[in-house]
Amino acid sequence: MNSKYAPYIIAFIAIVGFIVRATYWYPLLPDTAAIHFGFDGNADNWSDKMELIYIIGGLMMFLTSLFFGLPVFIRKLPDSMINLPNKEYWLASERRDFALAALGRFLNEIGSRTLLLVAVVFEITCRANILKPAYLAPQTFLLILGMFLFSIIVPIVYLVKQFSNPEKHLLNSN
Repeated sequence: MNSKYAPYIIAFIAIVGFIVRATYWYPLLPDTAAIHFGFDGNADNWSDKMELIYIIGGLMMFLTSLFFGLPVFIRKLPDSMINLPNKEYWLASERRDFALAALGRFLNEIGSRTLLLVAVVFEITCRANILKPAYLAPQTFLLILGMFLFSIIVPIVYLVKQFSNPEKHLLNSN
């Protein structure tokens, strides 16, 4: 598998996984479902179970549009609206396509991981709603959030490292 397709595959799995799990969970959820939990793990905000699914589904559609649509839109932006290290070097006409492609891959990577996070949070929220009273163990959420944050550090460090040293790029392109 070519790694350039990995973010698309991960996003597809997250979206299809959400749809499959929403179909599974809908009949099992109470009519009024907990949609927010406090630091103590107890539910502190509720909604209709269909609203929970609509909120998560809408969030996933928004995030997909944002992270996978922005790379297309960013090519039309003026340089003044693009922020990256050594911008003048990277957005010069001979390197602009390379830089914008790298930014696009970065956004796709972060987007796929974020969609996966939302799908997992939906799953643990549904599982928490089966309990009486609804309860989401804080350590479960913190573990998932920690894994997400760790997973996005790699693309962030790679992007910053890639754009911080134009001289290294010059050596590699010769």
